[in-house]
Amino acid sequence: MTADFRQPNVGKFIFCPHCGTQFQVPEVLMGGIVYCVACGHRFQTPVIPVAPIPEIPAASPDHEEIQHEISPSSEETWSGRPSRWRQVKLYILFAFLTTAGILLTVWKIPTGRILTDEIVWVVPAFGAILITLGILTLFTAEIRRIQKYYVIGEKEIAASEGLLNIQLNRILIRDIRSLNLRARLWDRIVGICDIDIGTAGTSGVEIQLTAIPRKVGERLHRTRNS
Repeated sequence: MTADFRQPNVGKFIFCPHCGTQFQVPEVLMGGIVYCVACGHRFQTPVIPVAPIPEIPAASPDHEEIQHEISPSSEETWSGRPSRWRQVKLYILFAFLTTAGILLTVWKIPTGRILTDEIVWVVPAFGAILITLGILTLFTAEIRRIQKYYVIGEKEIAASEGLLNIQLNRILIRDIRSLNLRARLWDRIVGICDIDIGTAGTSGVEIQLTAIPRKVGERLHRTRNS
């Protein structure tokens, strides 16, 4: 690759090794053969080192991807999120707020001494506020549920928690030293339970499985004791 630069061009400044004249060379021609603009000396330009392309950090895995974190030798027995029965109070509150809000919004209230034409707009506005609170209640209930995901295998357990920054915790069933199954009255009625799991390496609870099917919890309890 050769070039003769009689006109200055945007690029890298180099010096002629023969006469010492400084001139510019386009970056695309760096590393090739050029001629000095003053004395015509032919020489090779130095190569510009190419900066390495920065590595893009891998994104946090989705909750469902923790299924692949389980050892291939550990067959999956159950996976899922906490049951919606645990958030039933919030769902009932959502239904109450939205129903009341819709009724207040569409109800045509007759004006009189108490509600004049100037303030009758307050009632539908209050209804809109109730609808908004109901939607926020539903959103809160779903966020509490979808930020957790559990996978129970024959040999190990994995639990993830979070939305953007997902944290994964996993333990082998053979390392379990304490397993506490808890179920309140409502949990027994709807068939769910909580499980607190501890290992020899921790003094407290290492993994807590909340609102999982009671049958799954009892099967895990039997597996640990067998």
